[in-house]
Amino acid sequence: MIASKCCWRHSASALLVTACVSWSHGQLTRKQCSHGLEVTLRAEYVGPYISGVASGVNLQYRFSKAASGSEAWIEIWDGPNRLFQQVVPLRSPGQIVWKHLREVPESPSSLQLAIVDPGLPASGGDSQTARQSAVVSTVLAGTAPNEDAPFPSLVGGAARLVEGGDWADLVLEGMLLGPATRILLQEKDVTGSWIPQEFLKTELVDLQHVRVQLPSRYLARPTLLGLSAYRDDLEANDAIAPAHTVYVVSKDSPVLESIDPAEVSADDALKGPPTVRLHGSGFTRASKVLLSLENAGDLDYAALSTDFRTPNELQITLPQDKFIVDHKWSSSEPIRLWIANDDQFHVSNAQDLQIISTPALPSYPSTVAPSITSISPYPVSLMHTGSPAFTVLQLQGANFRPVDEVVIVDEHGNSKKLKTRYDSPNEVHAWLPRDLWRQHRLRFKLILRTAPKQCVAEMTEED
Repeated sequence: MIASKCCWRHSASALLVTACVSWSHGQLTRKQCSHGLEVTLRAEYVGPYISGVASGVNLQYRFSKAASGSEAWIEIWDGPNRLFQQVVPLRSPGQIVWKHLREVPESPSSLQLAIVDPGLPASGGDSQTARQSAVVSTVLAGTAPNEDAPFPSLVGGAARLVEGGDWADLVLEGMLLGPATRILLQEKDVTGSWIPQEFLKTELVDLQHVRVQLPSRYLARPTLLGLSAYRDDLEANDAIAPAHTVYVVSKDSPVLESIDPAEVSADDALKGPPTVRLHGSGFTRASKVLLSLENAGDLDYAALSTDFRTPNELQITLPQDKFIVDHKWSSSEPIRLWIANDDQFHVSNAQDLQIISTPALPSYPSTVAPSITSISPYPVSLMHTGSPAFTVLQLQGANFRPVDEVVIVDEHGNSKKLKTRYDSPNEVHAWLPRDLWRQHRLRFKLILRTAPKQCVAEMTEED
């Protein structure tokens, strides 16, 4: 007896999904027709195998009374699309090998939508690289049944809280967020290791943001907390560094009340590095200035030294490149400053230093990236062969422009444009083709033409 063979098909999920046929030679179907006529069709995946995935299908057929028919043929279908048709001899048994299995599209595991905005700065030399660089606001619109959602992630960032609070709500920005997203809270110990503490109650604000609440017990003393996005089927991994950090600082941290001057002309910055005075309280001779809260853990290298005047005043000279871009633009964003005393647990609130553009140094041209915050319907159900040819999606968000395109993004980062209609800066519509969001499961048919009708043996590719 020939042992059973396990064959492989592939899907678009992060892990390979097996379709193991458990019969001795493959998948088998029989059809009994009138006058004792029986037709049999057997299908088995065949190589060559590439990364464990078959490239063809061997189709074996048999007629109990071949002389009863006038013609026979085999068809292969993918949903409503006929991929293959070939007449076969009436002699029995027989077989053919279809070698185009790898050309069948992968069954998608998730539906990811994004915006391509040609007005955004693009990097790279070739058009494909430039196009990919303009893909923004990737969101999870749906997940196929029995498939895992893709891995969510948080946008890197940092927040500052003062010890002693009852609780704190944080809204975090992320990508591929959904109902299955959980946020893990970690805490840094004295050895510098991130220790998982618990999964926080998570509320999906929209497709780009989640809200979490930090319990009061983590705010009772100065500490460093970390937040990471997980799927609900995954366990915490203490080897993963958090994407978002939360500095719970001491009540004795310095206070930054104002910056003098509150704004600096780009022309003045071009003449030399600007010097400003910082007013507040709790300053020391060890006080340093941070230009990014994310660098608070590395004061020796990431902070700027100050000229200590009094516990209420510091003076600092800021780098010219924070004001001027490419010697011809003024920066379009203000410079945000924090004061740090001694360590990352004594960090002040932030204040912004405004940059004034001039005719000689106009503001750096920038386009605010569009953002998808909701989709209707949501989630988008996986379509089937009986679904309409297109599903109309309503996308809501911010900063949409008439030149924007809605695209499907696959697991490799490749995008496919959808028909898109611009309605307003807050709404666009897109037409999702059925073939881009449905299961691709082959159907095999053996058809024997008899008078006055046909005898058909048909089977669908197993999961």
